[in-house]
This record gives sequence, structure tokens and C-alpha cells, in this order.
Amino acid sequence: MRCPRCNVALTDGMYEGESVSHCSTCGGVLINRRSLSTLLRRLSSDIYDKIDINAVIPQVPDPGKVHECPACNGLMDHYGYMESNKVQIDCCDECGALWLDALELAAMTKMYIASNKHFKHLRKTEYEGSDLFSGYAYSMAVSGAFLLGFSIG
Repeated sequence: MRCPRCNVALTDGMYEGESVSHCSTCGGVLINRRSLSTLLRRLSSDIYDKIDINAVIPQVPDPGKVHECPACNGLMDHYGYMESNKVQIDCCDECGALWLDALELAAMTKMYIASNKHFKHLRKTEYEGSDLFSGYAYSMAVSGAFLLGFSIG
């Protein structure tokens, strides 16, 4: 497999117990979509207490869409992680591979933590029966379904 950004050979390895392919030139990583939630959980465990629920997570510069999947040569979709414009990731619907450019995984981990903290906060407040809570719960369910490999529409 070759890096979709640099066109150099990707190096296979393990990261936090998950199989990945890494580009030593640009720092991009190819992972399986099903591994993402496990990876985010493991990465977040060490820094969970350090992330403020109201912290502003800066937008990660996006080098543009990856058109062809490095794993299967299928077409990749380009969209915002957690329906945000902070991190734009590329996903192959054919094989479930995700291409994450440098810094995207770190930003996604911070977003994951902030989202979990926000959800816990909402459960503890008076919004529990409101439309705000229901809308947030729906959004989390959709994001969770994506992580498990389901697609919408």
C-alpha cells in the first residue's frame, strides 16, 4: 500500500493494540473504521481528566480529499468527524478503511473526550427529558453507528 498524500510505501504496525499502516513522511495513518472507537477510548484514558469540556479544539488543516483508498483502491468519502468541520477524514465504504492525516487523530481524541464529558453533563442536568438531550443522544447514536460500520441513507 502507498500513502495517498506522499506516494511512499506505508509501514504496517500496531498502535495502542490496533493494526495500522503509517506514512513515515507525512504522518498519515490508515486504520480500520471498526478500530477507531477502541483506539479513541484507549488514547483518551490518559488525558481524560486534562480536557476541559469547554475547551476550544482548533480546526485541523485539511490537505483535501483522498480519492482512492490505499487498501482496496475503492472511492473514499470525505466528511467532518462528528459532523464538525474541525477534522475532515476520509473513509472507504468498500473496505471500511479510514485515512487520518497527521494531527487528525489527536484532535478526534479531544473531540471524543469533550463529547463524552458533555453527554455525562447533560445526563446530570435538568435537560434530561428535553429536546436538547434527545437531539444530542440521537447525534451520539448516529456517530456510534458509523463507528460500528453502519451507514446512513
